Amino acid sequence: MKTAVLNCYVKILYSIITIFLSSVAANAGPIEIEFNQFHEYFTESVNISGSMRAGVMYESETSRAAPDSLQVDLTNAIGSVLCVTLLSVDGKYGADFSYTLTGETKGRTAFKLPTEKQEIITSYSPEQLAIFAQVKPVCKGAKGVVVPAFWGNSANSNVLNVYLNSAANSTFLMLYGASGDAGDKGKILCKRIDADDNTAYNTQCTINDIQKYNLEKTVIIRSNFGKAYRPVKLKIMTPKS
Repeated sequence: MKTAVLNCYVKILYSIITIFLSSVAANAGPIEIEFNQFHEYFTESVNISGSMRAGVMYESETSRAAPDSLQVDLTNAIGSVLCVTLLSVDGKYGADFSYTLTGETKGRTAFKLPTEKQEIITSYSPEQLAIFAQVKPVCKGAKGVVVPAFWGNSANSNVLNVYLNSAANSTFLMLYGASGDAGDKGKILCKRIDADDNTAYNTQCTINDIQKYNLEKTVIIRSNFGKAYRPVKLKIMTPKS
């Protein structure tokens, strides 16, 4: 009898602890990036050069970007360091930060940016402030995988937007089907971004129903009036269906 009562108390105590820990996890705020990991700039004199890959983002369900609402989907991330760059469509604002991953950093993870330019960040819509997040062994000079990001508390994770700066008259993504078979390909035509100032990136490629594809094999194809550029691989890690 005493054993049964004791077991009952143990179960009750276990339930209380579980509920408490779940509550703490649910109310946990975004990870705060340290100042020495975060760098940003804002300039009216724009001179864009660098990677044509500006962002890979879920369709955000918010109207404004915000320093405490940047989220990265680390569900299938394999690597040591998260490396993130931000770039506004007009090229005036940019930032980057790194974060060392641990075994506890999984799923959708929110980050809080220690910005001194909050009003500038919130002046942009999610489409106007691209996030490009990669998981790598180290941030500089190493190959890694791209992981989707977004602004806000929620997003349409079945739609993925790829933002590029492309001088080509024709840009599209070549995708493989979820099975990964060579003969199971899809072609996503990209379109020019209709904005007053699209200096930093000018092209948007929208992938609907992403579970249909194996996005680890994504390839960017560009051509100018029949002349093809070298294809660019874009290995994107998304949650498996």
